Amino acid sequence: MSLMERRIHGRPGLMPVVKILLIVTIGMFIIQILADGVTGQAFTWEIFGLSFAGVMNGRIWQFVTYMFLHGGILHILFNMMGLFFFGSDVERVLGPKRFLSLYLVGGVVGGIGWIVLAPSGVAPCIGASGAIFALLAAFAVFYPNRPITLLLFYVVPVTMKARTLVIILGLITLFSLYQTSGNVAHAAHLGGGIVGLAYALMLRRGMGRPVGQGWRGSGNTWNRGSKTVAPPTREEIDSILDKVSSRGIGSLTATEREMLKEASRRR
Repeated sequence: MSLMERRIHGRPGLMPVVKILLIVTIGMFIIQILADGVTGQAFTWEIFGLSFAGVMNGRIWQFVTYMFLHGGILHILFNMMGLFFFGSDVERVLGPKRFLSLYLVGGVVGGIGWIVLAPSGVAPCIGASGAIFALLAAFAVFYPNRPITLLLFYVVPVTMKARTLVIILGLITLFSLYQTSGNVAHAAHLGGGIVGLAYALMLRRGMGRPVGQGWRGSGNTWNRGSKTVAPPTREEIDSILDKVSSRGIGSLTATEREMLKEASRRR
């Protein structure tokens, strides 16, 4: 990874939307525990958890609210770990607005998949897993060779590429899709993963598509069509990096991406 890439992708700390989602989800989990104690679990089972009966009765908000509720400490812990470890790198690529859209749309589509495929009479669907699977799929597209270390059976460390991890999780989800035992919403996982994969592939294709004449380095100048242009200045590169930080790499024009690549090669 070049120095310029490290400046974009390697900045420490949580990105703003990831931080907000962590705070809101954990806060909602606390409210859920208190409200369920008062309402006899009606808060989760009838009002805000996703269920076929609830949707049929007009509670459309359940497609969003269900992803901020969880079934216990381990449930929310694993989902928030996924958001914590993978979310910021994805937000750096997409920018805050696109990242939040991916998270919410992944969760909503996952909820729709669960409504369509879930057997009748089951407990309501809760949890951010559909949204997290959307992030995992997008992460694997943007960082396919990034090594990920997992603790198999919570003891044995296993390291694999992000792309391999997502493929394995996808296969497990497909094989488990029609199982009715347990409370794992495999349809929600699959729906969220498909959204993340499709969106990230579309965005990556758009980012890599040449627009007009590309920039080509030539000594101390660049040739763009028939024009000879000076290489980008430090101020121009800093401005582009600020744009990446606030709006994501996907917001850059083809010229700005080429300027960034040229600056990286010259480092």
